[in-house]
Amino acid sequence: TAMTAPADVGRLLDALDAPDRFGLLLDTGHLLDSGLVLEEFFRTWTRPFEVLQLKGPRSTPPTAALLDTWFADLVRPPSVLSVEHRRPMAADQLPGMIQRLRERLAHLCPSLS
Repeated sequence: TAMTAPADVGRLLDALDAPDRFGLLLDTGHLLDSGLVLEEFFRTWTRPFEVLQLKGPRSTPPTAALLDTWFADLVRPPSVLSVEHRRPMAADQLPGMIQRLRERLAHLCPSLS
């Protein structure tokens, strides 16, 4: 059984009651594959993410449209941002993805702009 509802994950973290030991690593690919609507998760999740792993469904590279939507709905930036996927992406696409991530993070972390 997977816990994907933000309220359920929050209750688990509250029950663990050890924020210095337990945090949240969110893998967007896993949640997409489970059928969760990430935009809703991001809009309702108010706690910090320790790590946010960005990938598309079935471990594909996240598309520009997905990144734009996700970052528009994030309430706060993650401590660590990771782009990790099994399916290859063309080398010439990487600079564009990095630039898009920087632009999207700038609205959450003005110090990055």
